[in-house]
Amino acid sequence: MNLEFAIPTRLYKQLENNNLLPIIESISNPSNLISIDTIDINKFNNMQYVNRIDFEYTNGLPELSTKPNGLILCINANKNITLGDIAKIEEELKTKYKNILFIYGVNINNSLEDNNIKIEMLLFKNIDLKEYFGDKFYNGLVKTGFINDVIELTTKDNLINIDLDDFKYVSNSEIVASISQYIDDINEDYKLNIISDKKATDCIINIAGSMDLSLSEVEWLLKKIRDIYPGLNIIYGTSIDVNLGKRKKVQALLTYNY
Repeated sequence: MNLEFAIPTRLYKQLENNNLLPIIESISNPSNLISIDTIDINKFNNMQYVNRIDFEYTNGLPELSTKPNGLILCINANKNITLGDIAKIEEELKTKYKNILFIYGVNINNSLEDNNIKIEMLLFKNIDLKEYFGDKFYNGLVKTGFINDVIELTTKDNLINIDLDDFKYVSNSEIVASISQYIDDINEDYKLNIISDKKATDCIINIAGSMDLSLSEVEWLLKKIRDIYPGLNIIYGTSIDVNLGKRKKVQALLTYNY
């Protein structure tokens, strides 16, 4: 798996800068006993890497001095590890680290002796979005109700990812309008619910559809927005949601940079 293109840029840079990519690459290998995928990894996009703890799983999981919001674990053992051993570790994760998001993969390393389980644990904390974006932009997202869309779009597994840094890019701008709507039928007469009497310079938009979502449909929707706002700078993502059926879902934030 090429992680640089599979996960959001901000998360990838965090992992790269802290020399953590080898760990993520190893536990995302589909040939592992248990592997993780990008859907799991992307849940950590709105978090900040804090620390790494390496230990032998002999006396259980370690006490954590500061409670994190997320954990990524790489469990290393030889081929004699059992599903019962893994279930024991998972149960302890649930009971000892309550209300903490965790994902794990299991690597087989036959250089390890029986019952010698080594764990690499990566700790993450939630980003304070109000601090990250600044009061004005954050409060604008809350007022428009688009803050939940931001969280959803930056933590889901998209075909084309929208990153938290994309919203950071426009955080010094005024929020002009936000869209979160479903489209039942794409045709030339369809109108997006956009406030068109205000200027806009930038747009961050995600277009979701089922497995038959086509590039022409994406281009049609982008053209609809450009018809209303000529010269608009657009950052767009696309995602698959099989529950949509023949409908499309459009989530967009329009801003104006003075």
